[in-house]
Amino acid sequence: MRFLLPLLGLVTVATRGAEASVLPGLWFAATGWRLAITDLGERRLPNALTLPGLVLAAAAACRDPPAGVWMLGTGAVFSMSWWVGAVGMGDVKLGMGLAGAVVLLGGASAALTAGAIGVLLCGALAVDALRSGDRHLPLGPPMLLAAWAGTIVAPG
Repeated sequence: MRFLLPLLGLVTVATRGAEASVLPGLWFAATGWRLAITDLGERRLPNALTLPGLVLAAAAACRDPPAGVWMLGTGAVFSMSWWVGAVGMGDVKLGMGLAGAVVLLGGASAALTAGAIGVLLCGALAVDALRSGDRHLPLGPPMLLAAWAGTIVAPG
């Protein structure tokens, strides 16, 4: 897992091109493995890793309004989920940052693809958790994998 997300990040840069809008994606590619391991082991996503990606995505979104809209929409959905206790605040920050990074890298089609893949992965995780009785799901790893899969697979 340690090398999978950075490798996916490099594949994304190779297929989408390197410019300023890829900085949030590069951040998540570089730190994604650590986020995934921490979330799996400790069930938390540390600010030191989520906030820089969120800030990079927000800064790049200032020059690309659709990315900002996707970030705000994702933030609204995740915030409502946090409010009812379905996700943690780290998931909210990671989701917003990934939404911006995905739209900056691949556009709306990549965001829709990543969202669909994320719902499937998180749904499968939830079904497994219901069987085992675990109420605290590590959503970071499936969100990261869905973001990279959506960015790489989506046309654009």
